[in-house]
Amino acid sequence: VPWGGGGLTAGINLSVDTTAWKPNVITVEPAGYDDHARSFLSEGRQRLSLTELYNIPPPQRSIACDALMAGSPGKITWSINGPRLSDAVASSGDESVAKAMAFAFEHYRLVLEPSGALGLAAVLDGQVEVNPGKAVAVIASGGNIDMRTYAGLMGCLAEMQ
Repeated sequence: VPWGGGGLTAGINLSVDTTAWKPNVITVEPAGYDDHARSFLSEGRQRLSLTELYNIPPPQRSIACDALMAGSPGKITWSINGPRLSDAVASSGDESVAKAMAFAFEHYRLVLEPSGALGLAAVLDGQVEVNPGKAVAVIASGGNIDMRTYAGLMGCLAEMQ
């Protein structure tokens, strides 16, 4: 699940609580914005300061996944998500996200914004374990991206000019 402050993940966690099926819910954050992964590992809500966030240079820090650049999990969403998550990972970076966006378009004809492609990027990069015979659901959300940015991430901006 793409992770910023945790609202989408909280909704998913509360939904699966009502079913007999208990999937492993894993969140994926933009590279360099791993406040949630740190919180998950320490079993307590962690906060990254603006100094910490902006001192990480690209490509170690995402610049494409601007919809999910949070410095801390939300208080309410963390109280819901913290005890229910199976894992939390940070993406491999913007290049990986761009490849996932291209994959989604080529194979499924989906136009995803970078933040919405984080889950797919994590699966394609092998950051999330996929076992044969097990179902995997990837939340691929958002088409909030302009054509120029999309074309640039797909490597075809020069062809459009």
